[in-house]
Amino acid sequence: MNAGHATFHARAADPAPVLAFGPFRLHAEPLRLCRHDEEVRLGGRALALLLALVSRPGEVLGRSALEAQVWPCSVVEDSSLRVHVAALRRALGDGVDGARYIANIPGRGYSFVAAVTRIGIEAAAPAAGPPDRMNNLPTSLERLLGRDASLATLSAALARRRLVSIVGHGGIGKTSLALALAAQVQERYPDGVCFVDLSPLTAPSHVAETVVAALGLPMPSESHIGALEAWLRQRRLLLVLDNCEHLLDAVAGLVERILRRAPGLVVLTTSREPLDADGEWVHRIPPLETPPDGPPLDSAEALGFAAVQLLAERAVASLDAFAIDGGNVHLASALCRRLDGVPLAIEFAASRIGLLGLQGVCAQLDDRLRLLGSGRRTAVPRHRTLRALLEWSHDLLTAQQQRVLRRCGVFRGEFALEAADAVIADATLPPDTVRDCLLDLVAKSMVRVDLAQSPPRYSLLEITRAYALDRLDADPDRHAVSRRHAEYMVVLVRRRASEGSETLPQQSFLFYASHVANFRAALEWCFGPDGDPAIGIALVATDYYPMALYLGENEYRMRAGQALAAIRAGTPADPRHEVRIFSVLHYFAAVDGDQPALDRLQRAAEQDEDAGTRFEALSQLHSHNFGRGNYHLCEPLSRRSEEAAGRCGMAEMLHARRLRALASHYCGRHAAAAEYGAGLLRNDDQCVPLNLSGWLSRKLSMQIVMARVFWMQGQGRQATALAESCVRDAADARFPAALSQAICLAALPIALWQGDDALAQTLLRQLDAHLVRHPQKYWAAWLDDLQQVMALRAVPPVLITRMQETPDAKLLDHLVTFGAWGYLDSAVERWRLGMVAWNGPELLRIQGELIRRDDTVDRRGEAEALFAHGLALATEQQAHAWALRLANSMARMRLAQGRPADARAVLWPWLGRLDMLGNSVDARETRVLLDRR
Repeated sequence: MNAGHATFHARAADPAPVLAFGPFRLHAEPLRLCRHDEEVRLGGRALALLLALVSRPGEVLGRSALEAQVWPCSVVEDSSLRVHVAALRRALGDGVDGARYIANIPGRGYSFVAAVTRIGIEAAAPAAGPPDRMNNLPTSLERLLGRDASLATLSAALARRRLVSIVGHGGIGKTSLALALAAQVQERYPDGVCFVDLSPLTAPSHVAETVVAALGLPMPSESHIGALEAWLRQRRLLLVLDNCEHLLDAVAGLVERILRRAPGLVVLTTSREPLDADGEWVHRIPPLETPPDGPPLDSAEALGFAAVQLLAERAVASLDAFAIDGGNVHLASALCRRLDGVPLAIEFAASRIGLLGLQGVCAQLDDRLRLLGSGRRTAVPRHRTLRALLEWSHDLLTAQQQRVLRRCGVFRGEFALEAADAVIADATLPPDTVRDCLLDLVAKSMVRVDLAQSPPRYSLLEITRAYALDRLDADPDRHAVSRRHAEYMVVLVRRRASEGSETLPQQSFLFYASHVANFRAALEWCFGPDGDPAIGIALVATDYYPMALYLGENEYRMRAGQALAAIRAGTPADPRHEVRIFSVLHYFAAVDGDQPALDRLQRAAEQDEDAGTRFEALSQLHSHNFGRGNYHLCEPLSRRSEEAAGRCGMAEMLHARRLRALASHYCGRHAAAAEYGAGLLRNDDQCVPLNLSGWLSRKLSMQIVMARVFWMQGQGRQATALAESCVRDAADARFPAALSQAICLAALPIALWQGDDALAQTLLRQLDAHLVRHPQKYWAAWLDDLQQVMALRAVPPVLITRMQETPDAKLLDHLVTFGAWGYLDSAVERWRLGMVAWNGPELLRIQGELIRRDDTVDRRGEAEALFAHGLALATEQQAHAWALRLANSMARMRLAQGRPADARAVLWPWLGRLDMLGNSVDARETRVLLDRR
């Protein structure tokens, strides 16, 4: 190391062994710069200069300070520092793809503006926050200028108020201020900060679900607002809602509601106008200060105004040698005034200085300002100024760049290069040209790129996209571009559906979350006056489970209804798509009541010659009947599904066998259910597309069935262990109803049947907490009745009467077996009609118990006949647990009749099986009865 380097190290404050920024690592000992694993060749002076800047990121280092550190005891030419800074910028790729590292602060010096991480000093590592602490604030690489007073005012306001709104016109810097403020105060909030950008939304109904997605919560099947309230209730969090101006009523309603229910929540919003919500405190953000229109100022005085500072900093990115001096200060001041001190407008202008020079930019801007009258006269003047600036920026592009920018406007959200190739490119704009133009537009600040994602994602600022669409509307290519956009969305969902995933892993959620804005844009075009409904039908129906979840029930019903109307009007459609649309609308009870959709499904199941369409229709009919407890119809449907699947493929066959397992168990054929379930679990590595399997994984579905079957077959220990596993697996699933099903259909019934009321109470508390976080109307009804059953378990079952209106059939079948005998008549009627069979032995036993306990009349023979009938049925079903319970009832009656030998005779065959039942209440009672004389 030379003397200059040694001197610098002696003076550098708190040097780190390695300073990391972007893809670079700057090593202090020995001094060298690496990009990834490759060393970047730089001279010793340039490296010393870089270390000086990187060691003090964000600070402005003057020329004299830098020269003293890099060239100590030397006479330095005026150009030396500038030459070395230029060399550093070239080596770092400063300005390429939006990367910014070294900023020239005119009249003051240089500043390193990229984020720097110190590696190798353990004490410097930030303390890890709690695992669930939220922080999704986008990182800004630019300094916030001229907002110190606003930051101080807003920081104080957030300490006193729970709803603070930053209000100002477009491009004024509301988002930048909100992000800087949130970063500054985030330590006040133990549960962190959540940033939500509402700009892609077009409908008020999407606000709550967008906040749910930003918080990383699973999408609830019921109320998004309810899920938010439940999750936020116990948290101290700062929620930043950005770009609210087009959704004022919806945002105000949501904010008022969640603030009332979440006392630790603080909300910060940005909007072009106040929300007018209760308790709102409004801060109107002013434009950046500009030099007054009066006597000319010198450069130092002009740079005291934030607008001029912003212009100077941003202009360096397009012209490295740019500086504001006595020769151009009047032009810079005039330009900032003409642009009203609006940061976005100033940044647009600064990006052109490298091409036109400051004087040229002023002249061009003057020309464009005359176009203000071409806009809507109702628009506010500053909106017209921004429109004129965008018009000017557009005209400075090449013809190809203009066309690419216009076509980018069709993307409502982010898009990758693959999407640009598919949508923007055509015979006149080949993909290579599109990519080159995109990179040029990124460099010109017309398109944004997020390099943190893989692959990188591109997007337009809201104001730029609105302008691009305006231009595209007048373009004869508009229809073709919109068509390609919609067709590409179909390609995306087909690809996602064909990948096949039963558990809806994280990538599936990310996929739909990142594309839902574009799906909405495509559907709007497809079902609009100039669209193609055939594409919309395919988009609605291809991957309909996740599409329905992310669009939300109301919007999906509307789009599916439009698709159905188009089919009825004669639009050609894949028969499978028609079946799916009918099935979903039937599920939502949205097609002229239930029957028309059901009839259409039945016709497809019986008449359609296409095996795939027939299979899907049969599957949907099975789901419809299974959900309504019509198990006697499910079994033949599952057999027919298996036959149709034989003409399709392995995915369809696996799904058909899943249906067979479910139908077999609920129809009392437990051995068949076990055979199908075990086979499916052995083939769990075979994926089934979501549009077949639904959101509950095949594995979890079969584990639930197998746990129930194990208990029925007298394997209580195995049943309990598998039920516990179901609950654990379901708790990790992203689909909220998974845990509800695992508890209500497996773990809780088995606990109650085993007589483990303590475990049942624990499971009910878990279910209650889960439904608070993820409201589900259907399973909430189960919870209410199950809680009442638990409260009455100590009462003789004969006294437990109806607790409410007759419940859903599936719940009714279970409640009677838990002790709610008030529902016995309804349950027996379902069994006698053959609609359900799994609980038949227990229903016969309960009828016998009621007769046995009736002291008013001697009907013991009738009771024993019912017990015998139940025992025979349980034996036929191989439902040994029910059989043991029936044997106990029969033994109790015989003992009461003074027939101990007959009582022991019915119980002795069970003695060797009791261990398999575990510590169940029935096994314990059998042992007690065997000891009685």
